[in-house]
Amino acid sequence: MKPIVLLFVALISTGASTAVADDETRIVGVVLSAAGDPVAGAVVSLPELRRETTTDVDGRFVFEDLPEGEYLVGVSSLLFGGAVVRTEASDRPTEIVEITLDKIVHSGTVSVTAAGVARSLSELTTPVDLLVGDDLQRRKQSTLGETLAQQPGVTATSYGQGSSRPVIRGLGQDRIRILENGLDTGDVS
Repeated sequence: MKPIVLLFVALISTGASTAVADDETRIVGVVLSAAGDPVAGAVVSLPELRRETTTDVDGRFVFEDLPEGEYLVGVSSLLFGGAVVRTEASDRPTEIVEITLDKIVHSGTVSVTAAGVARSLSELTTPVDLLVGDDLQRRKQSTLGETLAQQPGVTATSYGQGSSRPVIRGLGQDRIRILENGLDTGDVS
């Protein structure tokens, strides 16, 4: 009788562990570019749980062993931008969250000055022209040079598709310093 009870307990515990493994709560997803291509190497995060992973070459990611509930999923890629979606952790392996990234858009303030260092608008004594907010969004082009070329006294030199630099009142190349958050962006043209 004792061996039958032990066998019964062993079978029940094996079935219970299999049931738990099958009901694992997780988030499975794929990250796509705006063109529909998979994005490899994107950082995917669950801020509420402070968990992070990266996408594989097929743009796929998995978060396993999650408590049941709804989560905010943040995705960022240096090349393809970012996105935030809300989704539910699921125990269904076929449910895949599809996240499409928007292209990167610079939405900060673009300030063109003759000073070598960044200064606030009230500290400048020379004329300054700012592109901010809706005005920047309305005038934006594919490159910084093309965007600023619409301002008085500014033209752009083009070095092929996707790269141009501003020329301010005839000064160009290394005579213009482009800073982002106070740091030199370098010459990517």
